[in-house]
Amino acid sequence: MSIPILFACLTLALPGLIAFVCICRQAKGLGAKTLECVACGLCWSALMVSAVWGAESSAAEKRRALQSELQSVAALFAQRIERLGHARVPTRARADDPDLLRLIEAERRWMADHADAESVYTVRRRPSGGYTFVVAAEADLDHDGFIKGDREARIAPGSDYEERPAEFAEAFARGSGFSRAPEADPWGVWVTATEALHAPDGRVEAILGVDFPAGEWTTLQERARLPFLFLGTVVTWLFLGTWAMTVRLRKEREVALERARMLARERDLLEQLADDETRLTEGSLLEEDRAA
Repeated sequence: MSIPILFACLTLALPGLIAFVCICRQAKGLGAKTLECVACGLCWSALMVSAVWGAESSAAEKRRALQSELQSVAALFAQRIERLGHARVPTRARADDPDLLRLIEAERRWMADHADAESVYTVRRRPSGGYTFVVAAEADLDHDGFIKGDREARIAPGSDYEERPAEFAEAFARGSGFSRAPEADPWGVWVTATEALHAPDGRVEAILGVDFPAGEWTTLQERARLPFLFLGTVVTWLFLGTWAMTVRLRKEREVALERARMLARERDLLEQLADDETRLTEGSLLEEDRAA
């Protein structure tokens, strides 16, 4: 779970927890039993856990869909660059090598056609370990329409890449790879899809990497979480509000019944007093008649 979403969960949960404590204290004052408050707390916790679980499940499903989509793009690029003869390009090719220039132009065209692909490049594995760039076209990383600075410039063939991402090794070993989480390098923060590039004899001679912006990757997953968090919050507050109203109405009903019982007892007492007075009056009249 990302920091913004974790903050959002705490922002939603803490007011609910505070409200629950306040409602429980009020409910206890209105005669609610401790067991009832505990049961309500368990229900509240279950609702919050369900909302978070649903949010994370939705984010995971979105992540799988995005990964499948991005790997499909990388696989398509890899097939095309193989057909253009990547295996013929030397690791330290001259800047004016025709095969290199043809592949550079192809990468630039693919990046223009696929706005979500920030950069496309190929690397080979060094015998001593690590990786070396082979074909890495310039990329307009800040989307201002210009290529400027070393960060956006074309990377010379044979330039060493000292990082050792797991997705690179996965592509060499299993044919494809994908970032387990956004990764930072000198060019930015990315999620990367990698695909193996094969020589005519079938061996893996290099890999193709496609970098996608990590910000969009994260944002799309957070958007997938939000409906569940919102729904969970609404249901939780409705539950707490309904329980609080139920406790209050029950107490008001008990008070009304007690008041009705008191009025009934007062009425019975008044009726009894009236009966006693009537009997006394009748007794006095009877005695007067006898005396007369």
